[in-house]
Amino acid sequence: TCFMTFLDKKYHEEGRTIYSNYHLKNVPYKSMTLKEMAELPDELTNAVVLMDELHVEVDSYDFMKSSSKAFYTFATQLRKRKVSWYYTTQIFIQVAKRIRMQTDYLITMENTKKEHLFKAHIYDRRKVENINDPINQFKFNGSDYFSEYDTDEVILFEKEGENKNAVQPQKEAEKTSKKKTQ
Repeated sequence: TCFMTFLDKKYHEEGRTIYSNYHLKNVPYKSMTLKEMAELPDELTNAVVLMDELHVEVDSYDFMKSSSKAFYTFATQLRKRKVSWYYTTQIFIQVAKRIRMQTDYLITMENTKKEHLFKAHIYDRRKVENINDPINQFKFNGSDYFSEYDTDEVILFEKEGENKNAVQPQKEAEKTSKKKTQ
């Protein structure tokens, strides 16, 4: 999630519209639940989609669920809409196989002894024969990004009280979030 938040800032600087299912701070974005994103609304064009905890709804054990099927359709149509899609999952094989097959690259983050410093390893999903053979690796300092999102936020497929297909700007999403916690 930290690295995805770094990407959020990078793409925002390039002028891309950001859609996210987790709340970001200090960068404009449009908040959407996993369910809303899976419905592939028309405004989801020429954008960057950030999905935290994808396995919550696209679990490999539940691949016959309608939501898993909807995400497969979502994944196959993104290129036609010029959408870059990034998602996190705790364990890659937890995600439904059809979604995994649409994934181009895997980025794993390994803790180091220094706080907020990670070793990032990039793998081409189509060529992952040996997990010890990344196509690229680098160190990533997440110090500037942990404060840009809530690391304890719980990601749900659909949040209670949200309207179907509602896309909320960041400030409206924060107001909604504050009302729910009061």
